[in-house]
Amino acid sequence: MEQKTSAQLARDWGLGDVDHTFTEEDYRELTNYKAFSQFMRPMIAKKNPKIPMSKMMTILGVKWREFSSNNPFKGNAAAVAAAAAAAAIAVAEQVSAATASPEPPPPQPPPVRKAKTKEGKGQRGPHAILFGFFK
Repeated sequence: MEQKTSAQLARDWGLGDVDHTFTEEDYRELTNYKAFSQFMRPMIAKKNPKIPMSKMMTILGVKWREFSSNNPFKGNAAAVAAAAAAAAIAVAEQVSAATASPEPPPPQPPPVRKAKTKEGKGQRGPHAILFGFFK
């Protein structure tokens, strides 16, 4: 099964494709998925303001794969495969983080209350002075 291009995915999902021509400087500076994502995400969001996060992450992953495979400064095939695997893991982690429901906070223990005792209120209680028990 052949993998779809970012343009095919955008067309299938009814999204506008961002067709950016990368410069030599882009290939030298965007050396990992995070940097690439921070560069491309605003362009995709601008063209598709209501894009769901899961589709955004999928498009970014495919665009990263295309960017990496077209990089004229890429290393050997093993390095490219490792970068693609790292990008796939990063995409999966971001999608699961974006779709996971947050855990509820742990229940708070009830406040500690002091027991009411009559300790210390013998003859010298607060009323003892008022009523003249000590003269």
